[in-house]
Amino acid sequence: MDAKDLLALFGATEYTFKTNMSDVTHDLSLQTHKNGGSSINFLVEHMLWSRQRVLELLGLDTVIDRNELAMYAKGDEFDPDKALPIDDLQAMMTESFSRMKRGFVRTSQESLDEMLPEPFLGQKVTRGRMIGLFSFHESYHMGQIGILRRVFGLPGMIKVR
Repeated sequence: MDAKDLLALFGATEYTFKTNMSDVTHDLSLQTHKNGGSSINFLVEHMLWSRQRVLELLGLDTVIDRNELAMYAKGDEFDPDKALPIDDLQAMMTESFSRMKRGFVRTSQESLDEMLPEPFLGQKVTRGRMIGLFSFHESYHMGQIGILRRVFGLPGMIKVR
């Protein structure tokens, strides 16, 4: 997978994110389904936490200190009273994508093919593959946000034409 492919994947999730987040208020972002699951706020912060790692893999500055997102690494630590405002999170997602775009433009195939020193799920992976896995992770959570929109009474935003 090359940098253009990775940029296209994250471009698709960025479009989906902006589309799915229309009309989502901070209060709505904190709601959870009566049968459990994550809130939209948690999902966005969790994706931002992952994007921080992508920025680091691209050698770029992150958009927020990682410690400020620590409770979003795992859902069992999420505290709605300490949640960041959804508008701030949306702005950080947009900024992170802008930085990622710049990073993908300047990232060489050699860099993407480099093996990372730390294994992922017990396997050695390249920088490019790890970034691709983060894209898959983000896509999964984008789908959750789309479903939660409808669960909470908002219309679905992604239409098949």
